[in-house]
Order: sequence, then structure tokens, then C-alpha cells
Amino acid sequence: MSTTSQQQQPDSQQGLSTSPSNEILRISPQQFHFTASRVSPGQVSKVKLKNLSSSPVGYKFKTNAPMKYSVKPVLGVLAPDESIKIFVRCDNWISPQDRFLLQCIVLKDDEEAKSIDSRSGFDGLSLPSQSYSLR
Repeated sequence: MSTTSQQQQPDSQQGLSTSPSNEILRISPQQFHFTASRVSPGQVSKVKLKNLSSSPVGYKFKTNAPMKYSVKPVLGVLAPDESIKIFVRCDNWISPQDRFLLQCIVLKDDEEAKSIDSRSGFDGLSLPSQSYSLR
């Protein structure tokens, strides 16, 4: 599965800064590589996210097949320069039509970071700063 990035320009009044390339997150590897799980049936893949921004960044994974895939953690907040490993699990056949979307948003302060949870996601925040399509 590969990644493509779609950027939305941050509001200049917010004074948010990102890395020189304007990338908010680094995703590695750039593709999902599913392998057989050693501990249970199914296939697993992992990707690492790294915050390249000087501000906290919220992220959320979405898929067009939510009953088929389990993503852990599905959303969260990364402090500047923080990294996290994301695990994706599938118990069924992986279809070429299956898609993932990783949305991320540069957060203004700790209060915005606390407002991101599994029920509301990014509700009440401005539009995501970047979206990455994963396959």
C-alpha cells in the first residue's frame, strides 16, 4: 500500500510552523507490508509516524472497510519530534479496493490536544492540515 499526500495550507493567522518541506508527519515505510501474524490468525502490518512539526499534531486513520481492519491506535496526538508505531490487522482477504486515509492536523495548544478522542475525533477543530492516502 502506498501513500500520497494532500495538503491544505495552514491559516497564516495561526502562526503554525511545519518542517521546510511542509510535511507534518513522516510515514515509514511508505507502504503497508502485511505478513502473517505470529500470535493469532490473520495478517498484520505496521507503520511508524513521526511528527515533523514544532507543534503537537493530531492524527486519525480511516478506512473504506472498517469491519475488516483493526488499526491500533486509530487516533492520537504526537508531541513535536515524537514517534509512534501503528499496527494494522486484517483477519480476512486483503482486497486491492481497500483504502486507508490518514488525516492529521497541527494543534494550537494542549486544550485542542485534549479534545481529540475516539468519539469526536477532530470534531470542533479546523479542517485537517494534511491527508495521506494509503494502500
